Amino acid sequence: MRGVWFLKRGLWVDEKEWNVSELILVRHGATEANQSGRYCGRLDPPLTEAGLAAVRETARQLIAFRPKRVYCSESLPTPPPAAVIAPGTELIFLPSLREIDFGAFEGLSADDIQRRMPELWRSYIENYRHFTFPDGDNVEKYLTKSAETIKAIVEESNHKDILIVSHKGFILSAISYLLHGDSDHIFCYDIRPAGYAKVAFTGGIPVLKQLV
Repeated sequence: MRGVWFLKRGLWVDEKEWNVSELILVRHGATEANQSGRYCGRLDPPLTEAGLAAVRETARQLIAFRPKRVYCSESLPTPPPAAVIAPGTELIFLPSLREIDFGAFEGLSADDIQRRMPELWRSYIENYRHFTFPDGDNVEKYLTKSAETIKAIVEESNHKDILIVSHKGFILSAISYLLHGDSDHIFCYDIRPAGYAKVAFTGGIPVLKQLV
């Protein structure tokens, strides 16, 4: 024993008891909507050439990672980034991994929304958690569902390495829940298109090892 101990829920845990597994969350590559700063949740634009190249670079960086399960959003841009990152691995598509539905804000930039729907924009900025996008999702319900989804995936993983390919909204919600136990910290993190977050579970405790 190397004399390394870990504080877990008020108890000292011997290093021999650690169960280490990894969860990697990958954001899909850039689309034209991303590049132009437009809200894009339920829309399904294809990756740009640069976006596909970035996904291939992420796949190169993760070439040594061999996930036992790969979960994907049903509304990812084409070609499916998960197929590039984990070729030959069965893809498990989950509706709950999708991006938030921005409703009437879809396809518009922040400037467009402020100009066309100033009252709605003000309501969104002043109290985003309780805002419901017209013809779209309620933010609080989306965050709650995202937290429930990542919790279920981790609990079902049985200490296996997992890859999730999804969208910015889900990934930031998942990171906030895993590291803080709530959805209050989503704006404390950011992830670029084709970027990824690597979370290691040491003795069941999630540790953010990398965010690129």
